[in-house]
Amino acid sequence: MHKTDWFYNKRWGVFNHFLYGAQLDPEHPGKAASELYGWNEYVNKFDTDLLAKQLHEAGAGYYIITIMQRSQFMIAPNETYNKITGYKPGEACCERDLIADLIKSLDKYDIPLGLYYTGDGPLNDPKAGKSMGNFTEIPGEHPKDPVSVEFVTKWASVAAEYSKRYGDKIKLWWVDGCYDFNGYDEEKLAIMAAGVKAGNPNALVSLNCGVKGDRVYGYSLSDDFTTGEMLSFEDVPDQRFIDGAQWHTLSYLSPVNWGAPGTRYDGAYMRDYVNRVHEKGGVVSIDCAVRVDGSIDPEQLEVLKAINNI
Repeated sequence: MHKTDWFYNKRWGVFNHFLYGAQLDPEHPGKAASELYGWNEYVNKFDTDLLAKQLHEAGAGYYIITIMQRSQFMIAPNETYNKITGYKPGEACCERDLIADLIKSLDKYDIPLGLYYTGDGPLNDPKAGKSMGNFTEIPGEHPKDPVSVEFVTKWASVAAEYSKRYGDKIKLWWVDGCYDFNGYDEEKLAIMAAGVKAGNPNALVSLNCGVKGDRVYGYSLSDDFTTGEMLSFEDVPDQRFIDGAQWHTLSYLSPVNWGAPGTRYDGAYMRDYVNRVHEKGGVVSIDCAVRVDGSIDPEQLEVLKAINNI
């Protein structure tokens, strides 16, 4: 028995970007819901029971959601983060524990929860980024100085608080922004991996170095599965493991970009793709657009429902 067997047996799952500024408000087209309502009210609108029901109806094997990405805003309280950054409860880390609510809703359908985190931290926020020691004046850019052991240790301690809080309810971590060009090496990658596994040593972890070519590749000795970030659903594994890590890929359904609505693949294509990947030993994560209320883009949901329609 291998520690990734449960993951492989799930075949495929859904990935959602739920971030400050990401979801548009249907009543105010073109405007971000989080900017209209504020971070706390925005997070409070997320119906975790609705999402879990849709995932169950689609037959998704697992679910992954973003804790944060680049900004200061987090989807659950975190005392360690507040202590380091100086933010007060509710200012950056929302008052609601959305992760705990997701766990309760997903447990009803036996759908494992995974969390997305980043290795480069809240680098676009002057207050949080500077206090962590990894800050850039230009949004969307990476700091000129490589990440330090001090920064990674601080930032990993924030993840460790979440990991200890939820324990074995978090089955995997997909950690973005662990780029070699940003200073990550095996020492720093190991620090990050230890942080996210602090509350569940059996959790699977993958540390992302970005898209490199048109094949899924192995990266870190700390990886339990490949991050597999790709720009399309095309690559198929030659075998189940790459350098000891379970073969896994992640891409988006949208014809536009990550977290956007609409689909460039129909249900028949995705059903065939998932089956071909699984036959060769792989797992597929599908990025979809989640709305403010926690519902999945309807067009994408229909594609997901077709995958298990053998």
